Amino acid sequence: MSIFNFQLGPIWKQKGRYAGKTCYLIGDGPSVKWFDFSLFTDYPAITCNMFPMHTQFQNLNVLANVLVCPFWFAPHLLRIHRDYLINSKMLSIGYREIIKKNQHIDFLINIKNYPFISSSNISFVNKTASFNRKDQSEFEWFTGGFYSTLGLAIYLGFTRVYLIGFDAWTLNPALEGHWYEREGNDVQNYANPLSSRIDWLSEFIEIKAIGINHSAKCVEIIDYEKITGMAPLYKNNKEIIKDEYIKLLMTNSDYTI
Repeated sequence: MSIFNFQLGPIWKQKGRYAGKTCYLIGDGPSVKWFDFSLFTDYPAITCNMFPMHTQFQNLNVLANVLVCPFWFAPHLLRIHRDYLINSKMLSIGYREIIKKNQHIDFLINIKNYPFISSSNISFVNKTASFNRKDQSEFEWFTGGFYSTLGLAIYLGFTRVYLIGFDAWTLNPALEGHWYEREGNDVQNYANPLSSRIDWLSEFIEIKAIGINHSAKCVEIIDYEKITGMAPLYKNNKEIIKDEYIKLLMTNSDYTI
């Protein structure tokens, strides 16, 4: 625990605990709709954002879930002039119950939520943390789902990760949107934001991704069927989210549910 770095909570006591091991990192991309997560229990997982709403969340050995949006649990007055926070008000209230129901899982949250939420399974962080290397400690890992899950995996000691659902970072073609939104978004993301840092990251962690008939942007892609021995099966969003969470997500007008 480091108060100076705003590292508060139980997750920070586990630095290096999983040294030399492998884990899954799971994001919010549309490719998640093709995955049967009962086939991915051989390694622990770090997830992010809305993935605890997935019907197979409990099938996985989830160590932690990352949601690092500042003020996401703040009261209404602190949401003014931030449309994404205003639109997420009811969703954030419902998310508190998710944290409460999953006491065995650590939830990593931005430190600017510290006055507004507390639980024995919540840890807090600012943009950086105390890593073994100076360049790692200076990098702003905890500013979004992708780098937050990756940074936490490195902090915990993992030396190999398989990325699932970080479509825009790894897969080609990559569709915009989220796994919990309904189908119909055919906008493709051609950006390759990871390419400028992959050589640096490869110095201390091996990164691969799992795709469904995808080619790579800048990391090796392992085909879903090859790694599981099973053909992928597409499921629409309402097949993989409980009704109570569908209703919560529908309160946010930013999403197409």
